[in-house]
Amino acid sequence: MTQETISNDEVNLLHYWRVIRKRKQLLIGVFLVITIGTAVVNLFLPKIYRGEFILKMAAKDFTDVFKTIKVNDTEVMQNIFPKTNQLINDIRLTTLLDTAVCKIDLLIDAKDTTDIPKIKAELLEYINNFPFHKNFVEQRKERMQKEIDEISKAIAYTDDLLKSGNDQKQNSPEYDPVRLYNGKINLANKKIVSEQSLKNYTGIETIMENIYSTPIKPTVKNNIILSALIGILSGVFMVFIAELKDKVRRPVQNKQEQ
Repeated sequence: MTQETISNDEVNLLHYWRVIRKRKQLLIGVFLVITIGTAVVNLFLPKIYRGEFILKMAAKDFTDVFKTIKVNDTEVMQNIFPKTNQLINDIRLTTLLDTAVCKIDLLIDAKDTTDIPKIKAELLEYINNFPFHKNFVEQRKERMQKEIDEISKAIAYTDDLLKSGNDQKQNSPEYDPVRLYNGKINLANKKIVSEQSLKNYTGIETIMENIYSTPIKPTVKNNIILSALIGILSGVFMVFIAELKDKVRRPVQNKQEQ
């Protein structure tokens, strides 16, 4: 029984192979039509580019806020991106929960790489207008301004010490004008850095930014490979359909001839 089964399988496979060889032109034609057609379509499809950003928020409480923002919702998107929503192909906002601060993974897909920074800027503008965020930033700026005021007072006090020391010509070992002057320089540099930080502070920091120059869609190579496989299978299917039609047609033709 086993040998007979093996023999029958070999005969069937040989028969299938002969059918495919006999109609190889049909198989090749179907294969080429599907593969070439897919390649042509992919060449004319609009290219989609991706930008990926990781944003760090000053307030940890923002994690819960961003969980509720469904940026892909049509109405929400129009509200968040009134100027650039037509430029967006896809956008995803994910909070990274395994961090001590609120970090957001932002993915933007657009038809042009130059549109991605515009879309990101409009999202940041929307975040900056959150009442919760605005209050947090204002409070933080007030604290930063107080620190700057304290530094200014320290600089003024150092100037007074240097001036009084020179006027009185102090020779006390505790009075070191060089040390005081160096301290004043350090305070002045710290003040400059603090003022710059205050000026640029928004409560949002971009800690990773990558705009890919290679389009993520369409994946031409993968699509052509997949279409080639589909083309082969479709070709084989069409071959056996054609063979089956011939088998059905032959008895009818024989009867008509008789």
